[in-house]
Order: sequence, then structure tokens, then C-alpha cells
Amino acid sequence: AAHYAAMPDVPEKMNQLLEALQGVQGQDPEMSADGNTATYHIDNAISGPGKAPAPAGTPGDITFVKVNGFWYLK
Repeated sequence: AAHYAAMPDVPEKMNQLLEALQGVQGQDPEMSADGNTATYHIDNAISGPGKAPAPAGTPGDITFVKVNGFWYLK
């Protein structure tokens, strides 16, 4: 944690992640056939009306995978 906290762009990236997670609340994910992958679309969660465009390379989806009954951010 200390290593990442010392990186200059980590606070901005954590804020983007928080916005993305807040933006998918109430959204039904696209589930994989086996039910172990859930994908949410976040195109407008990070950049949307009145916000600056998302940085280059920012994905438009956020995906979680289930491993041994627990969900993890992919």
C-alpha cells in the first residue's frame, strides 16, 4: 500500500475507480454463461456531460470475477 500511495497518479486513479463504482450502482451487469464474470459499462461514469474526457486508455467497462465464491475486481 505504501508503494502505491507514493505514486503520483494513484489518488486520481482511485477517484476514477470510485466514480466508476458509484456509476454502476443499480445497473444490471452482463453475466458470463457460467455466472462467474460480471461486466458493467462505465462509459458515462468517468466521463460524461460536464466532465472532461476520460484519459486515453481508460476502459469503458469494469469487470468482476467470482473465485471460490468471492467477487474480485479484474
